[in-house]
Amino acid sequence: MCLQVFVGVANPIQPLKGERIEVRPAQSAPKFLGDSFAGELFIRAASAKPEDKYTCACELPHVLSDDVFPYFEGMFTDEELDRNEAVNRRLAEWLEKVTLPGGETLLYPIWQDDSNERQSHGSVDLTLDGLNLRELFFVEGFLYRFKREPE
Repeated sequence: MCLQVFVGVANPIQPLKGERIEVRPAQSAPKFLGDSFAGELFIRAASAKPEDKYTCACELPHVLSDDVFPYFEGMFTDEELDRNEAVNRRLAEWLEKVTLPGGETLLYPIWQDDSNERQSHGSVDLTLDGLNLRELFFVEGFLYRFKREPE
């Protein structure tokens, strides 16, 4: 099973290809069941124009859970933390380039072999300036809003 991350941005961007991370144009955005605010927000951001939909195939740190929770000591080994920090650093550098000042970039992780229709579980708001790259991880089915401060 592979974690796939759909990316929604307000402006066309350059794809990213690097070690353990790749962001490329997506063929379609995920479909959502119900009237989920997070799902609707993602669709508005990522479905306006086909060229503004992207998918990230990478080794983003993630856990299997029905809810988001804070990092706790012992959750990952030291080796996993080092690997997670390296991948998250590449992601954060890319997010800094593509997120306009005062804007946001949306990431929505799902399991690649899930059905095409899913219920969004909620959203997580993060500020690019305040990320702890060593302890950042993702939970499938939650919309992650990475916000950038205005200049």
